[in-house]
Amino acid sequence: MLCSSLGIHVFVVCVVAAAVPVISDDYNLDDSVKEAIKEEVQTLSKLLVAGQKAAVPWSSLCPPPAKPLSATACSARTCTTNSECSPRHNHTYICCFNGCVDSCMRALDPPPVFDWIEDEPPDMKHFVVPGQVASHSSPPESVALPGGCVITPSQFISLEGFKQNEHVSDCFCNVGGVFCRIVQ
Repeated sequence: MLCSSLGIHVFVVCVVAAAVPVISDDYNLDDSVKEAIKEEVQTLSKLLVAGQKAAVPWSSLCPPPAKPLSATACSARTCTTNSECSPRHNHTYICCFNGCVDSCMRALDPPPVFDWIEDEPPDMKHFVVPGQVASHSSPPESVALPGGCVITPSQFISLEGFKQNEHVSDCFCNVGGVFCRIVQ
């Protein structure tokens, strides 16, 4: 505690961020995950050293921070809660991190939601007819070739055998048909 010349007591508080070393061999992570974590830690470390706030929006409705950072981002009016942001032009504004400070930004539309009404499983007794054998038929198999041709597996085997001929240079699809170049 310090005492100023006016007799006012001043408290000085120092905050020190400490890092604990973590050995990646302690966890079963693949190389891509290890690299992503390493990059994230480096980015967060740079932000802490520079005295900046990490660009992690607290709301899924916040737009991502602009890159590169504009000069106006750091001079934007700051906020701490959504209640400080008033709607404008029929749009909702919320308090989000803009890459430099928390400021009122236009909220993103929520992601689409797909909802299906859960049907109760049908009573299988209605589908079973005593004495009859159930059957199922499926469409014939097909092979799609580059260029848009669709042929049967037996046609594909014939084509592969034909391409082994020494006079066939290459085969290709064009307007739904298979064509081969023949050389002498």
